[in-house]
Amino acid sequence: MKIIHQVTLQALLRKRQQVEELNKEIEAAEAEILASLKDGAQCQSGIVVAAVKSFERKTVAWKEKFMEFVDEIRGKGEGARMAERVHASTTPKTYESLSIKLVG
Repeated sequence: MKIIHQVTLQALLRKRQQVEELNKEIEAAEAEILASLKDGAQCQSGIVVAAVKSFERKTVAWKEKFMEFVDEIRGKGEGARMAERVHASTTPKTYESLSIKLVG
């Protein structure tokens, strides 16, 4: 039977901790750059470009259940019609993220 040595397991745990620490550093750096860009900072000329990427999204997780419920009460097809009206009047939520690209 093969034995997995404690040294091997400890080395793996250390590497996982390092990855976790690096992920925290990356998240902090990204948040700082994103905040700077939002405040109007410009990137220095070079081969790497950073920008704020924005997109809007309407939540539709409710839509299927809503349509089923309305179809049961008002008849088939009414749920889809009402869901479209509600969805059309829903204000989309804006999401922003950091986009970093290598150009050239």
